[in-house]
Amino acid sequence: MTLSLDVVSDICDQVAAWEAAFLSETSLNRFRRASACAMSETSKAAKIGATDALDDAFQNPTPWMRRAFTYKRALSRTGDSEGAHRLRARPRRRAYLRLAG
Repeated sequence: MTLSLDVVSDICDQVAAWEAAFLSETSLNRFRRASACAMSETSKAAKIGATDALDDAFQNPTPWMRRAFTYKRALSRTGDSEGAHRLRARPRRRAYLRLAG
């Protein structure tokens, strides 16, 4: 199964095309789990990118600042979809980074 990505197309149309292709091969439940896994990995990559960007924004970022960003996995350890995925900055660190920057 090969999927091509047209960068000019609308993202919703592209996701619908991926869903249709995926569902032609397997079940809706597996599609939901795959989508949740993709969102978790995207949140993880955003956390790593935001943490790495601290070096550009601050001269000597502390370990406390490096632990500012968190994300919640969309899948539990057993593989069940929890339905929530997000990247966030912890409240005190968010206020500090906003004022220090």
